[in-house]
Amino acid sequence: MAFQRASKSQARLRLALVGPSGSGKTMTALRIAKGLGQRVAVLDTERGSASKYAELGFDTQELTSFHPERYIAAIHEAEQAGYDVLVIDSLSHAWSGKDGALELVDRVSKRNQGGNNFAAWRDVTPLQNALIDAILGAGLHVICTLRAKEDYSLEKDASGRSQVVKKGLQPIQREGLSYEFDVVGDINMNHDLVISKTRCPALTDQVYPMAGPEIAGILNAWLTDGAPPPPDLVAECDALAKQLRQSHGYTPEDWRQDCQAAGGSLNPAKFAREQQAALLERLQALAATEPAAEDEDPETEPEGAPVATEPADATATTDRPREEPISDDTLRRIEALTADLGAAGVGKVKLSLLKTKTVGALPLTSLSESQGQALLKALAKSGSMATEASTPDPYANE
Repeated sequence: MAFQRASKSQARLRLALVGPSGSGKTMTALRIAKGLGQRVAVLDTERGSASKYAELGFDTQELTSFHPERYIAAIHEAEQAGYDVLVIDSLSHAWSGKDGALELVDRVSKRNQGGNNFAAWRDVTPLQNALIDAILGAGLHVICTLRAKEDYSLEKDASGRSQVVKKGLQPIQREGLSYEFDVVGDINMNHDLVISKTRCPALTDQVYPMAGPEIAGILNAWLTDGAPPPPDLVAECDALAKQLRQSHGYTPEDWRQDCQAAGGSLNPAKFAREQQAALLERLQALAATEPAAEDEDPETEPEGAPVATEPADATATTDRPREEPISDDTLRRIEALTADLGAAGVGKVKLSLLKTKTVGALPLTSLSESQGQALLKALAKSGSMATEASTPDPYANE
């Protein structure tokens, strides 16, 4: 691959706001968000605290479980709904909250012999990475608030004696996360936003009391100062797949097969651009074919056309079978059984692995009814195995 002349293209903002409780992270995030776009969505992990600022005008979704997959699903929902900005308030819960990364590691390590945390991270790190990938790859501006904690270190003074030195505030999340964001700002108890890291030159070393529309204007000018971004091939693939589902009976299994053929995995967002283009070409080729006709009237056939007959073997037809989408009843049964298994001690990581092995990485709402039934059976089998003390857990060491 040859080197090319660097050029700036229009982009979406990735902003992190770090501060202690009471510093004004939520209000600052909302004020900036309203300056970036008209439609704002808030993923609220703070027991509805964002709704106290409802006069600013935004939509909200509250989380009670902070499993990384819940965040990922909400990010995709905000994209599909066409929001301009998503505020994640806060991202710290995905690390240290209920069902967050640290709790998942603790659960997995307790099930592993010897309680080895390093082995547990092997299962949890991919979930954390998938969450960061979803934030970075989202087709809208994303603002994340992060709780802060005091950071200390043990250092030697001039006389050689060790002493505890206060190093300042550190975000409650995985170490090094700040490198992933375009702009990182620390908010103090006076509600001042102190820019600590930025790729936007106009914000370098700046301090903004009660930050809001003024910083949004600077960011908008910086983000749009460049060539239009290349087409979002993943979004085009998603939209065309939905269209094909209606017109050609395109099923989730068809999608999985096409993704595997084009890029070797089930997540087009991680494909190289040429692989995304290959997937789009496959879908466009299918869209160019005539949809399967339903209940054709023989009288409308052209004169002299042969009379259609049923094939001797059902597999002789080349039409893709139409699969019924998953029903609301099956969705409710899956969610109820998953909750029961969680209460019985089956970990979130284990359930996630089981789902992926059974139906892939598709969201539940994208499954067919037959896939939903298969997942129900797998969950039920996992539940029966978990209740038999003499039976080893097949996912314990994965």
